[in-house]
Amino acid sequence: MATEQNLNDLPGSGLRLRVTAIVVYATLALLALTIPQSMVNRLNDFGPNAARDAALTLTQAFAGASHRIGADWAYHAGRRLFLSVTGKQDD
Repeated sequence: MATEQNLNDLPGSGLRLRVTAIVVYATLALLALTIPQSMVNRLNDFGPNAARDAALTLTQAFAGASHRIGADWAYHAGRRLFLSVTGKQDD
């Protein structure tokens, strides 16, 4: 007869794994909200295809919403500081 094991005792499972996944995905969501332009720029690096175009439309809408609520202020402030320190111009 098979014995039941506590899921927390198995390697790679249990509460620790769930907490780690929550922290990772919450961090990614926060980055996507505060630096949405990075997603748009990354997708623009790929060649045109249907999947990229659909994702690009979604990320552009997400970036617009982030800008409207002001969540991307840190990105824009950091970008202005970088440009002023380096003397570069925005593309």
